[in-house]
Amino acid sequence: MTSMYRPWRAWAFGTVYFVVCLLVGWWAGVLPRLFTEAVGSAELLRSVAWLIATLTVSGHAVFGYLYVWPRGTTSHGRPARPLLSLVFGIAWGFAQSQLVLAFYSGIGSMLETQWLTLIVTVLAWSLFAGLWQSRFWDVYVAPDHNIREWNLRKVIFVHLPFLILTLLHYTVFGNTAIFVAWWVFALATCAWAMRIPAPWDPSLPAHDGRGVSVRANRPSA
Repeated sequence: MTSMYRPWRAWAFGTVYFVVCLLVGWWAGVLPRLFTEAVGSAELLRSVAWLIATLTVSGHAVFGYLYVWPRGTTSHGRPARPLLSLVFGIAWGFAQSQLVLAFYSGIGSMLETQWLTLIVTVLAWSLFAGLWQSRFWDVYVAPDHNIREWNLRKVIFVHLPFLILTLLHYTVFGNTAIFVAWWVFALATCAWAMRIPAPWDPSLPAHDGRGVSVRANRPSA
């Protein structure tokens, strides 16, 4: 961990990650499919199962990322920069969704059934994301934003169900554009809640990604 968190470097690292995700998505065929597939066929739009599933995933995304996730997040008083946060978050969600579906596509090419592909992808992505977030992203790219007591709750009640539900919907219905839209929404709201600093903002104290502890900062009786 370096001595300072530098916003310009965070944006540079983030941009490199987004480009790599898009290149992997293009190589795996995810990105081209996004622009050639219809969002939904007439048959799907008339399907009650599709409608219920889509509303369920959307409801979880809204509740998880607009209510639960912000409660476990602090901006440490950083200035709100709504436009920049949205730009960063939309790019983050669009790019990372490509990488998730590339995982799914690559794993699916080695397995016989979609359901086994779903299970292995959830496990593989969870392992990758846990290491990536804790070792790099939440240290060098994302500003200090976690509340330590909420970290496990955000994983159990927000991130993991979101991953499972969106991949389950994709497995059953194959809606690439809807999958990407959910991830854009989720990560744009995260970027908004944590208040991504502008590249030209001054450096901030370094952090380890685990966040602050509410209990540690509570005054003693």
